[in-house]
Amino acid sequence: AQREAEEARRRAQATAATLSGVVAEAANAEVRRAYDNQKRIEAEVRELQVRAMKFRRQVQQWAELGQQFDAALRELGDFENYTDVLGWEMQKVADALERHQRNLAKAGGEGAAGGG
Repeated sequence: AQREAEEARRRAQATAATLSGVVAEAANAEVRRAYDNQKRIEAEVRELQVRAMKFRRQVQQWAELGQQFDAALRELGDFENYTDVLGWEMQKVADALERHQRNLAKAGGEGAAGGG
């Protein structure tokens, strides 16, 4: 009877050891899966951070281009205004020269008619 009890105890210990191994293996598999998932998530986060930085730089470049374009449009408007003003000033000078020329021709015509 003692032998049977000893044999039953050994079988129970072996079964417990096997069960313990199976449980430990299952737990290790879960831990390994969680660790692998964590590493994968960390890698994806790093990739997203890199992409976000690239996108941020791209948006900054677009903003700078927009500001440069806006400044160029303002300069173009300023230049257009400048050429309009210059055109009006040139027209005033041309009109003044034309009036002066007419006055000179009128004075010269009167002088020639009165002296002859």
